[in-house]
Amino acid sequence: MATYQGGINILTFTGDSINIDYLKRGFDIPSNIILCISPDKDGNLWFGTADKGAFKILFSKSNETVVKTYNTEHGLQDNTIWDIHCDTRGLVWFGTNSHGVYSLDTK
Repeated sequence: MATYQGGINILTFTGDSINIDYLKRGFDIPSNIILCISPDKDGNLWFGTADKGAFKILFSKSNETVVKTYNTEHGLQDNTIWDIHCDTRGLVWFGTNSHGVYSLDTK
């Protein structure tokens, strides 16, 4: 679950109980202000932030989690990402604050 100023909450349901894990800025992710979330064709999750661009959480078969950040220093045109759409060709589309909509080929 993406939150505004609370980072990401990961909810795990087991029987009648709920476990909540938190990913927060400085520990795992670049920002706590998450505006959007989208899965890509490989099952990874993309997050757009209000202040630090976008980041992708990659999940591996060995249960290792890697966070990769994309911002203006890494080729994005804007660090405020309002919407993300991952298409079937591997392009990631960003709706931004001041640069409209554009795509990034992450291959």
